[in-house]
Amino acid sequence: MQQQSDIPSKNSDSNETLLIGNKGGLLSAALPPEKEFEAITLEEKKQPKRVLHFSDGILEEFSSDEEEDETDAEPKIDPKTLTWIPYLWYYCVLGATKTLSVCDVVGEKFAWWLGITSPKYQYAIDEYNRLKEEEREELDEEMKEREEEKNRVAEMNAKEMYTDKGNTGSDPASSNI
Repeated sequence: MQQQSDIPSKNSDSNETLLIGNKGGLLSAALPPEKEFEAITLEEKKQPKRVLHFSDGILEEFSSDEEEDETDAEPKIDPKTLTWIPYLWYYCVLGATKTLSVCDVVGEKFAWWLGITSPKYQYAIDEYNRLKEEEREELDEEMKEREEEKNRVAEMNAKEMYTDKGNTGSDPASSNI
């Protein structure tokens, strides 16, 4: 069984009907031919707060209702207009919040100085990284020594071949040139 909505009726001038089904909340609309390809939106389209352009696309940032409520929820109080008791209470709360934020910053710095914020086994991680660095340096040193040895062997082979050719090249009978 389907119920007809109050929004547009079938007999209205716009010829739009909106039918709501009981099963699964199905929604169907009959539109005139000129509006057939237009999208129907039930909510008002929000304008983006910011549009960010990136190399791989565009990001539209919308303001949420929560952000708007938070700004309205904090009324600014002028302490000059308060009576004595609310005036003292206002400055007590203000002083307490400022003191708490200072203690938070000092506590973080103190914990860093004591090493509480570093990982539990940071010394083991540092030692592992140091050993890996030493191994890499040793491998680089070995590679350099092997290269130098190859160059030395190649130079010696070249000298031997040159001296061998030089000895055979001095004999005109053995030369085919």
